[in-house]
Amino acid sequence: MIGKNLALRIFESSYVQRWNDKIRPVELAELDKNSHKMIIAYCLGKYEEAAGKHVDWNAVIRGGIFELLRRTVLSDIKAPVLRKINIVDPKNRTIV
Repeated sequence: MIGKNLALRIFESSYVQRWNDKIRPVELAELDKNSHKMIIAYCLGKYEEAAGKHVDWNAVIRGGIFELLRRTVLSDIKAPVLRKINIVDPKNRTIV
């Protein structure tokens, strides 16, 4: 069973518009973009299975859910702030 806060975060991604500070040629919510990624991952996985390779579908689904949550949280942060957060010192791989 998932908690109330997690359920609200998932539902928030389906109705809040994302793409802060970018032109919106089409109105997409974060859930729309994530579903497109998952469809592509499914198609690629099926091609790999057809080629005789093993695909860990649980890992694909788990990764899709975590990516949705990560993007839902990070897309609320304005672009200049996010760029400062992501600055990494190349010598010791730590955030400056």
